[in-house]
Amino acid sequence: MPKFFYLVVKNFSQIKKFNGHSDNITKMEVINMSGDYYVWTCSLDKTIKIWDPKTKKSVQELIDHRGSVNCILDRGQGVVVTVSRKERCAIFWRYYGNAP
Repeated sequence: MPKFFYLVVKNFSQIKKFNGHSDNITKMEVINMSGDYYVWTCSLDKTIKIWDPKTKKSVQELIDHRGSVNCILDRGQGVVVTVSRKERCAIFWRYYGNAP
């Protein structure tokens, strides 16, 4: 029988803030890249940004989409997929070695 746990949180405090997109963020994923975790965000501004959570700075910007980017999916083994519904396109990205 599965157990369900409920957590009630009364107060929130900001831990990290990532600034850099010029339009709304549509999706965020935390992805393990070569043993280090990075935050990936995609946006209506047609870009994907990869953030170092330690420095809170963008370390890479992916700009091949021509429409707003709506989805990020970590496929494992160094492959990440991004999707733009507006341009009806999915792009497969591969990272190598010491990412990013």
